[in-house]
This record gives sequence, C-alpha cells and structure tokens, in this order.
Amino acid sequence: MAVAIRPENAEAVPGDALVHHSNGPMIFVSIQNRLDLHGFFASAEVRDNGILNAGVVDQRMALERVQRHISAFGEDPNKVTIAGESAGGGSVRYQYRTRN
Repeated sequence: MAVAIRPENAEAVPGDALVHHSNGPMIFVSIQNRLDLHGFFASAEVRDNGILNAGVVDQRMALERVQRHISAFGEDPNKVTIAGESAGGGSVRYQYRTRN
C-alpha cells in the first residue's frame, strides 16, 4: 500500500498509474493538508509558544487514520509506504523527523 502526501497539486502524482504498474494488489491513498499561513506558519511567536505546525499535524492525523482503517480494506497496517514529490517529499522527511 502507498500513501502519497500531495500538499499542493492533487494531479501531481497519478495514483492510477502507480496502482497499474505495481504488478500486484495495491491501494493508493492521497492525503492533503492546510497550506501557507493556515498550515505552515512560522514566526518567533510560533516557536516561542510551541504552537504546532498545523500542516504537519494534518498529515500525521491522516496517516494515523490510514493505520487505523487500512485493515478494513484487507491490507496490513505494517506494510504502508509513504512517498511525496517536491514539497510532499519534504513532508515525508518532516513526518520521519517529528516521529523519531
């Protein structure tokens, strides 16, 4: 199973092509999050007051939801791969860094 983080352009990663070329059973899930000031606001106040980055939190919540419900589609929650392109690739890195 693959989860693509696509924060800007929903057409950037063609999920149907990935599924077609997977040569096996695959479920493609695309998640999105709040952008700009609503999702990735940065300032001294944000840093000093520990305000959470809403965009990263949106992504984390979506990934947790996939983990909770993917077995209902016959998939193993331990076999989920996340990927992203451009800003989505950066988001994958943020998820790894905030989790570890």
